Amino acid sequence: MNNSFIHMKQLLGIFFLFCTTLAVQAEDFWVNNLRYYLNPDNNSLSVFIRVDLDADAGTKAPSISGEVIIPDSVTYKGKTYAVTKIGDSAFARCDSITSVVISANITSIDYFAFSNCSTLTSIVIPPKVTEIGDGVFMRCTNLKRVTIPASLTSIGMLAFTHCPRLERFEVAKGNTTFSSDKGVLFKNDKGKKELIYFPNAKTANYHIPDDVTFIGRFAFYSCPNLRSVTIPESVSSIGALAFNDCSALTSVTIPNSVTSIGVGSSFTGCRSLKRYIVAKDHPALSEVDGVLFSKDTTMLVAFPFAKTTTYILPSTVVKVNPYVVSEWKQMTSLTCSSAGSNVIECILDSPSLKELHLKMPTPPEVTTSAFKDFRVDKYRCQLYVPKGSKEAYQNAHYWNEFKNIIEE
Repeated sequence: MNNSFIHMKQLLGIFFLFCTTLAVQAEDFWVNNLRYYLNPDNNSLSVFIRVDLDADAGTKAPSISGEVIIPDSVTYKGKTYAVTKIGDSAFARCDSITSVVISANITSIDYFAFSNCSTLTSIVIPPKVTEIGDGVFMRCTNLKRVTIPASLTSIGMLAFTHCPRLERFEVAKGNTTFSSDKGVLFKNDKGKKELIYFPNAKTANYHIPDDVTFIGRFAFYSCPNLRSVTIPESVSSIGALAFNDCSALTSVTIPNSVTSIGVGSSFTGCRSLKRYIVAKDHPALSEVDGVLFSKDTTMLVAFPFAKTTTYILPSTVVKVNPYVVSEWKQMTSLTCSSAGSNVIECILDSPSLKELHLKMPTPPEVTTSAFKDFRVDKYRCQLYVPKGSKEAYQNAHYWNEFKNIIEE
C-alpha cells in the first residue's frame, strides 16, 4: 500500500472525527415548540424557536403566539440542563408574541433575537444577562418599555432602533455601566458619559444633559417627534448617523466643543432640516448660509436636506463628504468650479439634477468602469459649460454622453 494512500486515509479519519465533534456540539432537540442547542460546554443550552421552512418564500414566521416562557432548565435524555442563552434570531419575525418571560439563568441574548416581534409591548431583561447583541429588538413596533438589569454591561448596535412606540428605558439600581434619565439611555465609561438611545416615541425639544461627552452612533436614529435638540458644550463628538431620519428636526446648533462628527453624515434623512448653526470661532467647523463645512471651507461636511433645490458650491471646496449625496435628493441645479475628482463624482451621483453648471473650461477627468457609474440622468440633465468649451466637453470621456451641452 503506497504512502499517499495511507496519508489520504489518515486525512479522511481526521476529517470524520472533526465532523463527528461538530455534530455533537450542534446537537439539538425540541420541547414545547422551542428548539434547544446543546452548548459546546455540554452543560447548558441555547434556546431557539422551531422555525418552519418554505422552499418558495424562505423562512416563515413560526407558529407561536401570546406569552412565551423560556424555562430555567430543560431535561433531555435523563439529564437536566440550564438554559443560559437566547440564540441569534431565535424569535425573529414572531409577530404574534405579546410577552416573553425569560429564564433567570439567561446570561446573553444574541443578535436579532427578538427583531420584528411586532406585537411585543414590553421586555424585562433578567438579572444575570451581561450582554445583548446587535439589533436584538429592532423593529419591535409595539415595544413601549425596556427594563435593564444591574448585570448588563454591553448593548449591541441598533438594538432598539425602529421601535416607533418605545417611550422609555428603565435601568436597575446598581448598574455601573448604564443609566437612564427621563427615559433616555446613557452609558458610563471611565468617567465619560455617552447618550446611546433616545426612545423613538419620545416627543421633545430635548436638552442633552450637561455632563454628556459623546452622542453615540444611532443615538437619535429615526426619532420623528424630536423637534429640536440642544447640544451642551460638554459634548466633544457626535457619532455616525446619530440623528438619522429625525424628520421633524429643523435646525441644529453645533457648539465649539464638538470637534468630531462620525463617518458619514450624522444628520442624513432629516427631511425638515434647513440649517446648521456654528459659531464663527468654532475650532474645526464653519457654516456658510446654513451649510456645514470644515473650518477652512475646503470640505463640505453636511448639507441641510430641506434647504434648497439650487446651490452654488463655494470655489474653496476641494472635497465633499460622500454621504452628502443622500442629502441632495431634492437638488435640481448645482454650480461647481472645482475639478477635484471627489467633488465631481459626488455631483454626478445626484439623480435629481436637471441642471449642472461647470465653470471649468477644461473638462474634469471622470473615471468609470463596468462596476462604477453615476446616477445623474445624462439625457435629462442639461450640462452648462463656459463659452468656447462645448467642443472640448463633446469630445471628452463621459461628458460626451450628455445629450444637452450648452455654453454660457
